[in-house]
Amino acid sequence: MKNIFLLLTITMFCSFCKSTKPSNPTLNTTSHTKKYAKNYGADLNGNWELKSLWGMDSARIGKAYINMNFENRSFSGNAGCNDINGNFSFKDDLLIVDKNINIAKNECPAYIDKKFISMLLRINRFEVNDNILELSQDNIVLMTFKRNN
Repeated sequence: MKNIFLLLTITMFCSFCKSTKPSNPTLNTTSHTKKYAKNYGADLNGNWELKSLWGMDSARIGKAYINMNFENRSFSGNAGCNDINGNFSFKDDLLIVDKNINIAKNECPAYIDKKFISMLLRINRFEVNDNILELSQDNIVLMTFKRNN
């Protein structure tokens, strides 16, 4: 009986000691922020052509693109019809797109501009692998781009 009580006590103690944070090492604030600042800057820079947009058929994407400038923390591009530009920043381990995006006012009802900008404003993470840029909200990839040489 004494052994069972001891086992239950140890089990309960261990369950309280577990962290509620995800075990994903990329979510470690200190090292992740440094990773953005030191390694990802050069990878993020450049012209990126939109290849997929969450919830949208890729055949309807058109010629949307984004040009990222890590040093100036700015971007420009085209959301499918209208030219756009704005700024982004980093806070802890999050990539934050400034809500004050400048948008040209062309009328193009059949284009994806609203969806593109809506997804862009949700972004809080990015990953660059083999000339593919993934912009995500937490762990959900919302936009995928291919480097445009």
